[in-house]
Amino acid sequence: MSRIRTLGGASVLLGVVAVAAASTVIPGAEPAARQALQSARQGVGALLGAAPVASAATPRGGSPAAAAQGPGRYIVVFDDPALAGYTGGVAGLAAPAKRRDGQRLDVRSAPARSYVGYLQRRQREVESGIALDLGRSLRVERRMQHAINGIVVELAPAEAAKVAARSDVRFVEPYREYALDTDTGPSLIGAPALWNGTVGGLGALQGEGVVVGILDSGINFGSPSFSAVDPVDGYVHTNPLGSGTYLGTCAPGGIDAGRCNDKLIGGYDFVCEAPGLTCGREGIREEPGFGDTNSHGSHVASTAAGNRRNVVFSGNSRAISGVAPRANIVAFDICYTRLSDGLGLCPNVSAVAAVEQALADGIVDVINYSVGGGGQPWSEAVSLAFLSASEAGIYVAASAGNSGPAANSMGHLEPWVASTGAAQHGRGVFASALQVTGPAPVPEPLSLILLTEGTGGTPHTVSIPGSTPLRVSAGIDGGTDGCSAYAAGTFQNAIAVVRRGSCAFSDKAANAAAAGAVAVLIANNAPGGLIPSVPGATVPVFSVTQAEGNALRDFTATRPNATAGIGYPPLPTPNVPDALGDFSSRGPAGTFNLLKPDVVAPGVSILATVAGETITGHENALGLMNGTSMASPHHAGAAALLRQARPNWSVPEIKSALALTAKTLVYTEDEVTPGTPFDRGSGRIRVDRAIEAGLVMHETGARYLAANPAQGGDVANLNQPGLANRNCQTTCSFVRTFRNPHAQASTWRVRFAGVAATAVPAQLRVPAGASVSVRITVDARSLPADGSWRFGEVTLEPVGGALGPQRTALTLPVAVARQAN
Repeated sequence: MSRIRTLGGASVLLGVVAVAAASTVIPGAEPAARQALQSARQGVGALLGAAPVASAATPRGGSPAAAAQGPGRYIVVFDDPALAGYTGGVAGLAAPAKRRDGQRLDVRSAPARSYVGYLQRRQREVESGIALDLGRSLRVERRMQHAINGIVVELAPAEAAKVAARSDVRFVEPYREYALDTDTGPSLIGAPALWNGTVGGLGALQGEGVVVGILDSGINFGSPSFSAVDPVDGYVHTNPLGSGTYLGTCAPGGIDAGRCNDKLIGGYDFVCEAPGLTCGREGIREEPGFGDTNSHGSHVASTAAGNRRNVVFSGNSRAISGVAPRANIVAFDICYTRLSDGLGLCPNVSAVAAVEQALADGIVDVINYSVGGGGQPWSEAVSLAFLSASEAGIYVAASAGNSGPAANSMGHLEPWVASTGAAQHGRGVFASALQVTGPAPVPEPLSLILLTEGTGGTPHTVSIPGSTPLRVSAGIDGGTDGCSAYAAGTFQNAIAVVRRGSCAFSDKAANAAAAGAVAVLIANNAPGGLIPSVPGATVPVFSVTQAEGNALRDFTATRPNATAGIGYPPLPTPNVPDALGDFSSRGPAGTFNLLKPDVVAPGVSILATVAGETITGHENALGLMNGTSMASPHHAGAAALLRQARPNWSVPEIKSALALTAKTLVYTEDEVTPGTPFDRGSGRIRVDRAIEAGLVMHETGARYLAANPAQGGDVANLNQPGLANRNCQTTCSFVRTFRNPHAQASTWRVRFAGVAATAVPAQLRVPAGASVSVRITVDARSLPADGSWRFGEVTLEPVGGALGPQRTALTLPVAVARQAN
């Protein structure tokens, strides 16, 4: 619950892929504004008063869709080579360095940084020339220098042709959509390959027979995401307990009797019931039973194991699915909602009780825990309960925390828990646009402001005309704006702008609506964005950034007759896949010799099932959420698929398979800089590779306990799929043991990059079913004795062709530092 973080709408414009859309503007807008919007604002959503043109798409591998004929986004690729392709030739700029393996580019090297700086300067020079050619300024949405040397910019087709004719432009490419979007999280981590049976040699795997336990705020039990029959493919779920047999409060006589089915096979209430006993307390929202009135638990559950659904969200048709859509679910309600700010709070006693119950039932295979804690693994009850779960064969996936991007901000430092950071997956928010229409002149930043719609209230379903009054609260600079009633008619038939502050978003929305508002914009009171939770709101509610709120305040201060409008429907905005959310917590793992997070997964703008402020009446509710809370259930769903595929693998072995085969190239929040192991752990999970991992790694509960540093243990000695030592004075050694889970022997060569190291043996021959150990020694004598970290990788490369599909290289991240004596 503490793992949700919000996202500002404007930031998601900096994408690599986009959807082209037709352009119309608000009736009554100035002609100049109309022209500017048509030439410089396309692809972020249908503008006010306009019906959108459907975006073109073809199945993966098909022919590209025809480009939109109207203005739209284009990629302009310049003539100079990008960093990856630069081999020298510019005076004073050497070719970028390669890393130790001779293949990987060292983007942090001085030559690389110098060449990137050169490209950035050249890009701005060419942009100036293009602007002169077109007779207008450019609005560049993204600049790229590493993989391509180019920019993303909005152009009309005739303008694109003119740009393409320039001698310093290599080519101009219109944006296209190449594949149907299924909501994208499961696809990015490779789940469809298991669903379709194209990897693993085991046939189609969709989580059948696996039970996922969700420890959270409950579940929207009436949602089609949790029905006994899949709404899309008609799959009839099988209850592993036997049809009609349910766990917990769904059992006959329980408060939730009648709410379970062969998909949702049980549930528990540890919040109202013992040990939580929170119901009836002042200032909270919680109902007896496992029904959800917060939305967090429903969102998490449907992301991990929800049915397939064809849905309409914000006027857009989408297909959504959990990662393991045919798994069964047990809901453990351990969290309540604090009314003052909508925050979900989860007593540790409730969490421990839930883990205990999951073990006692003997049916749960995977636990998702998108809740905080875990900073002191050997002295927290919940952490030790998770160790027991692991020993019992239950995989525990947890959120890494939303305190990033600061270093050493991780939660869940338990070596036995799979801590998951959050990354983008290519599709950002569904953005509506606020256009300030007058009086002229309207400052350019106010000509189009991307809005983030709130959740839980009245949705935005129709355009608000551009002639609508725009009224900013007189108390917008105070800390209690909107917390008490406004004077009658303050916002009559207007779009209201109020400030985030000391009361709930719902209170602000209600007070503005009572004063006549037709829509409410909540301006943040700090840098960054937010997604306001507004259950019960009677008008559409959106958020804007602090800077945007200030600009609206300043504009209307001298223009009491200001007008604006909000378009419909919003369209999905693009972002860069595998770029971290800025909120995602980072390592190092405190004072432990441990790499955290373990991995990352999609956790930005995830579309899934939500709930309302009552446990019924919101069965079809959907919403976007951001956070490592949303990444963790992607991980949990992947673990469920692996548990089905590889039932003989231990929990640490499944955890290691996902880490060893993860995609290591993950960017930081700037969408350009490659992340370190403290940012992304082993990388972004790929379950389609994990199912075929050639080696896996096991560890025992006894050794986990013995690694407690407070009792003289060292986490570095654990058989983890990563190597870390915060005080490697001269050399430091790590012993890692790998098991071959397949029916044929395999041979692996040990390679290093980024660190000076040796391995004994340097080549491993691992008989079928056997285990082999290797001692890896890192030489730190050349490192500065200042505590700074050096990062690298250990790669196990398969030797020979006997492995078949199990020939994917395996990677272990390395982080070492040398302290002053």
